Amino acid sequence: MKRGLLLSSGVLLLVFTVSFVTPTIADTVWGIETDITYKYELKQLRMFGTDYTIFLKENTTMRVIFTSLTDTGYTYDIYNKTGFMLSNETTFQEILVNESSYTIPVGLPIALPLEIGSISNYPLYFGTYINETSSLIGLEEELLNITEYANVTESLVYSTIDDVYLKLNLYAFAETVNASVFTDLLGEGDIGFPITIPSNITDFNLNVTVAYNATSGICRDLILKIRSKSETYGIIEDFNIDLKYGLYIPPPPIPTPTPTPTDTSYSWFIPTVVVFIAFGVYLSRKKKR
Repeated sequence: MKRGLLLSSGVLLLVFTVSFVTPTIADTVWGIETDITYKYELKQLRMFGTDYTIFLKENTTMRVIFTSLTDTGYTYDIYNKTGFMLSNETTFQEILVNESSYTIPVGLPIALPLEIGSISNYPLYFGTYINETSSLIGLEEELLNITEYANVTESLVYSTIDDVYLKLNLYAFAETVNASVFTDLLGEGDIGFPITIPSNITDFNLNVTVAYNATSGICRDLILKIRSKSETYGIIEDFNIDLKYGLYIPPPPIPTPTPTPTDTSYSWFIPTVVVFIAFGVYLSRKKKR
């Protein structure tokens, strides 16, 4: 995996790996569109109480354009700040998980179908799959390699869904963590800003949320929160990370002030005429005198 994947490749290049069984061939309803640019950007990165967002935002912005939508998946192109980066594909296939068959994405699920085959509400179906299998399709392995980096003693995977979002959630706790997990993911210097990672990390609490828009299926946000302790030169302090990477949503247009309607009832007409008549009578009488 390329160094600096989590940020310099914009989180979008995290690889979800599963085993292939057979493709699902059926009519599919998509909420996404081809030839439209979906822009993803770093919205927050805080470490040691310092906000690094402004330093990294430009280098981590990615643009995704879906080039084809089929009954079994989609292809898309990714662009970074310098231009075209790569083309990729995601398919939705029947996978055998714990001796049960599920239709799940193979490849990075930037978007989910709204309907596929006999599944009339795929976001709900996919959330149910997460709850039944306690799997985020490899995301937990990509963010925290259990065997190499940490002694994970507690983990939980679950989903929630409402009319707005499908949220996939991961929680993990490790007593100690090898800090090379961060340097391997962030890379050394290729994210555009130097960040020093402490070498001794303990009491490691990781929370990850991946949110999809329930009406369009597009991936909206990836939110990562870390709460832990670090030791440097015998001094123990909090080592916390808050990262949010997600879809750019343009601000709503500034409403144009509605002009006050002109009074067209002519309620002023009669009193004005009366005044002029009275003033005319007054002048005519004055002349007769």
